[in-house]
Amino acid sequence: MFTLTLSVISRPERNEQSDLKTLEDHSWLNDIIIGFYFDHLEREKAQEFTGKIVLASPELTQLLKLMEIQDYPGILDSRITEKTDFVFFPVNNCDDREDPGGAHWSLLVYSRSEASCFHFDSSTGFNRTISQQFSRKIMKFMNGGRGKGFVEVRCPQQGNSYDCGIFVLCFAERILEILKASGRVDGCDLRGIETEANGMREKILELIRHLSADGEK
Repeated sequence: MFTLTLSVISRPERNEQSDLKTLEDHSWLNDIIIGFYFDHLEREKAQEFTGKIVLASPELTQLLKLMEIQDYPGILDSRITEKTDFVFFPVNNCDDREDPGGAHWSLLVYSRSEASCFHFDSSTGFNRTISQQFSRKIMKFMNGGRGKGFVEVRCPQQGNSYDCGIFVLCFAERILEILKASGRVDGCDLRGIETEANGMREKILELIRHLSADGEK
């Protein structure tokens, strides 16, 4: 029943039901679901900031993380410009250029005005090294390496081994709302994220049902 919507969130060669199964309780979200919800957030929550706020896909993030910085312009020129103020990157600890999966997701947010990359990790320390390395590339490409650089943010922690992707989506959605009000990442209030995380799987499933129903009209 989700064929229409999953044609958007799945590659043709993917098993659509396997993507949906990652939304079941105790399952680890895959890159398809994270990319789908990032697309939704950028389209629905950041539409008035088109070009100023960019939510990068897991695939793009993985590519940038592993490629040389001199190759960035050819990849990013059409996506990120001098007008881009904030970029959200869903980071994982996989080092395979062809596979954006891995064992853990965290969120890295670049802020031009604050000259920093802010790292939000629901299992603090797990992705720190790989995110620091990636942030150095982003900072050098975006502003010549000037500024604070990498900032590890104290944030709510997951209480299990499988909700890292859920927390990335909750962090991203909350930070987007804060940016619309204050224009700053530093000091963002993430209280209550644990409660939002508890309902995020059903929230995404309901979004898929809604989009599928609209497509069938």
